[in-house]
Amino acid sequence: MLAPILHKVVSAKAEVEPGHFLLVVDLTDSSGQRGEVFYALSPTDPYGLAPIIRQWMLDNVGEFEIEPFGAG
Repeated sequence: MLAPILHKVVSAKAEVEPGHFLLVVDLTDSSGQRGEVFYALSPTDPYGLAPIIRQWMLDNVGEFEIEPFGAG
């Protein structure tokens, strides 16, 4: 089994709680299938792709937009 791979964050929407986001991410899952999926991210989640996604967001500040809570 492969480890999931994050390719990029496609979109990010802030949630009501600070540091929580609803994302669409481009990833390759553990079966080798690549696609875009929804991902709920919280600041304290140590599992799965959460730490990798948080680091990607830090490394790519200014290269993607975070839609504010309540928009759209």
